[in-house]
Amino acid sequence: MTTTSSRPALVAALAVLTLVATPLTHAPRAVAGSDLQVRTSPSPANPLEVAGPDGPYPPTSPEDCVAKGGAPHSERCQDVLLTVSDTAPLEDVTVRVVESDDLDVVPMEARIDGDDGATSEEVAFVVQARTTGLHTLSFEVTAPGVEPQTITLPYVWRAGGPPLPGGDSLAGRLYGGVASPTHNCSKEGGCTYRYSERLSFLDDQSVSKRLAVRGKQVCGPEGRCPTYHYDRTTGLVQVGRRMIGRVTGRAAWFDGVRYARLTYPERGRRLDGAWRFVADVDEPLGIADQYLRLRADGRFRLTYVVDTHRHPSPPDDETRYGRKMLGTDLIGRHGRLRLDDGKHKATEVATLALVTTPSGRPRAATRGVWLDVSVAPPDLGKRFVDGNRLHPAPPPPG
Repeated sequence: MTTTSSRPALVAALAVLTLVATPLTHAPRAVAGSDLQVRTSPSPANPLEVAGPDGPYPPTSPEDCVAKGGAPHSERCQDVLLTVSDTAPLEDVTVRVVESDDLDVVPMEARIDGDDGATSEEVAFVVQARTTGLHTLSFEVTAPGVEPQTITLPYVWRAGGPPLPGGDSLAGRLYGGVASPTHNCSKEGGCTYRYSERLSFLDDQSVSKRLAVRGKQVCGPEGRCPTYHYDRTTGLVQVGRRMIGRVTGRAAWFDGVRYARLTYPERGRRLDGAWRFVADVDEPLGIADQYLRLRADGRFRLTYVVDTHRHPSPPDDETRYGRKMLGTDLIGRHGRLRLDDGKHKATEVATLALVTTPSGRPRAATRGVWLDVSVAPPDLGKRFVDGNRLHPAPPPPG
């Protein structure tokens, strides 16, 4: 099973893969005479972290893996999720494991009979690795009128042992991602929450899991950054001992979450635009709404709402803390954004980064910005840094 940090994104990151007659090494092609499709989570392009054997696990079937509260399909049942679909009702479809490379997979074979006339069905697989490092997992899908098809996940990884090979550098790269994990928060079903992650590759070996703070790049509480290992050929990146990702010319994925590439704006630069983030989740617990307006003449408007509720019921005014600032801004080194509100005699120092193309070209006007702010809701007792990717938004009238 995947770790808590990587699990949420697996179901959210389903990638549609049309079945092909050879192992997937390039973009999929349609099979003549067939509309059968399979979506996999994770997709073959993304690494999957799994655990090792522990006690009686894995169960004899996914149906045995049920949360204590009675909710079906606990996280342990969905290391790999296959969704088979067709324009016509599914019938006599078989999915079997044909390569498992030191992996324990349950079930080894699953059948979709199509008795209910459904055109889409999900098959969940539990996966564990008997040894550390990288493994390969392949599935074969058969159905009437279609040649047997093979789908391969080449980056199944169990933490531990020596780090992944790779001495290439990501120095200077910045990435940020927002995940919406799902978990059981009530007897009636699951709900989602939001968390933000950042990665700053400082040099050829060190990486920080945060952006710069007040214009200075910092590491962990003790001032130590984890090391990383990057192989440009495969795109695989290992951060520390327990985080795996993949960087390609099109995207970056870490722990199953798609990360945007970021860059700090030039010192003294003036930006003109408006950007907004709204958390579309059940349990925001942090910034739920964030709006930034910067003008070319150096004026700004910043508003944000922080939600502090920790239960599945809808948030209300008693669990929300908001702030609004108007004044002048100044961009400094490493994205240091000084916001001065003269009317209220208040100053906020935030961190601003611009979302770029995968090659690193800033595109704030079309791709958005990343904004970290230090917030202090009254009922939490201390400040904490939170932030998100804000997308371009129309400025308010006036």
